[in-house]
Amino acid sequence: MLPKTISSYGGVKVDAKAVSNAQSQLAASEHNRASEDLAQSTITVPRVAVSFGTVTSGDPLAINTTVRTVWGSGTPQKPVITRSGTGLYLVTWPTSFTDALGVVENLAFVFAPTVTATSGNNADDIFARPFSFTSNAFSIQVESPRGTLADLGDISAVSIGIMAWTI
Repeated sequence: MLPKTISSYGGVKVDAKAVSNAQSQLAASEHNRASEDLAQSTITVPRVAVSFGTVTSGDPLAINTTVRTVWGSGTPQKPVITRSGTGLYLVTWPTSFTDALGVVENLAFVFAPTVTATSGNNADDIFARPFSFTSNAFSIQVESPRGTLADLGDISAVSIGIMAWTI
């Protein structure tokens, strides 16, 4: 979804005549406010949020992945997550999606994701960061202890939880 402006919704509207039935008619000023608020929300709200657990071999399973996107939050909206090496993960969505109106929209991330790492053991020294991104994908580097690529906590030896989101 590309960021939009009020012009994306036909621009500012003007009433052709006064609203005579507020139940079935919408005043231009109300439409303009709703369109402007909607356009503003496409600029800064996160497009996607995804969480998954690290693995020591193979790729994280979709069943263990949670996702929220502006176009849906079910299994079809889940990204493909691949482990390319110890502590290295690539999270990829299709380059476009079809919205609820049947319109194909291009995916366009504009910032690197924000990434957090969690462990069930407070003694684990864990860290995660993005190290590259494109319009539909980003790479995450996981470390434990900091400075050492890892898939498991340095003390607990259990999977590290990763949460990432971007606009």
